[in-house]
Amino acid sequence: MVIRGVDKHTRCSFKMWGPCVIFEITSKSTKNEDMINKKDMYASLDVREHFLFDPLRDYLKTSLLGFRLKGGRYAPLPTDSDGYMTSRELGVSLIPEGDPRTGRPVPIFDESLAEAEYKRAEMEHRRAKAKAEKLAAKLRSLGIEPE
Repeated sequence: MVIRGVDKHTRCSFKMWGPCVIFEITSKSTKNEDMINKKDMYASLDVREHFLFDPLRDYLKTSLLGFRLKGGRYAPLPTDSDGYMTSRELGVSLIPEGDPRTGRPVPIFDESLAEAEYKRAEMEHRRAKAKAEKLAAKLRSLGIEPE
């Protein structure tokens, strides 16, 4: 959670101050609670923005959902054409990046195709090289030196 205007060295409890933004990491056991009950509770506490993050996309349709409080209810935050979601409260753009299972950035569609094509070509090259080496060994065994 983000709480503005509170000196981190003097606070003893968050009970006196209301957060302006809350981030939730969603899991199987918390999905329904995060999507329904907590949103109602945060709205009643006047939390202006609420974000749900599912890094593996196991429980949400997208890995990041954002909501902004409008008239006492949360409205979904849109993403821009680059997939960014803007937090007005924090003054930052948010975008999920990377795959926690591999530690690598999640490729966009075209990059996925290019990487698959590269791996396929690399495998074909290895097979052709192994076949050529096998043929060269056979020629040597017959007393013929391959060029």
